[in-house]
Amino acid sequence: MSPDLDQNIDAATIRLIKLILDLPSDRRLQLLKQAEAKASPFSDENERDTARKPFTASLAFYLDNISHDGKSRDVSAGGMFIEAALDFSVVRIGDVITIDFPRSKKEDTVKVPARIVRVIPEGIGVEFIKKT
Repeated sequence: MSPDLDQNIDAATIRLIKLILDLPSDRRLQLLKQAEAKASPFSDENERDTARKPFTASLAFYLDNISHDGKSRDVSAGGMFIEAALDFSVVRIGDVITIDFPRSKKEDTVKVPARIVRVIPEGIGVEFIKKT
């Protein structure tokens, strides 16, 4: 970035912080929730292409060829949220995982590639990667 652009960004950040600090605490919390909702592709139901539905199932997924256990919380045609205890120092937004979906009443699974789009302490939000 150019020095002028860096200074403009710094000035804008400082101004934003001052404006936020001048707000009443309840308005700050409201602003925080709004900002988090805009930052997360899975947080605002109105921005989704498809509605998510509650779906709970134990599953395995692979990140960097390492198997992890998880439990689905909800699913839509575009993605899902997986509850999992992960080492967040190695999980990054944009990482690609493979999810093993168990088939009903069968021993085998369906492998589905997905991209991590959200990382929170409870787990990960993923977007299914469509085959072309």
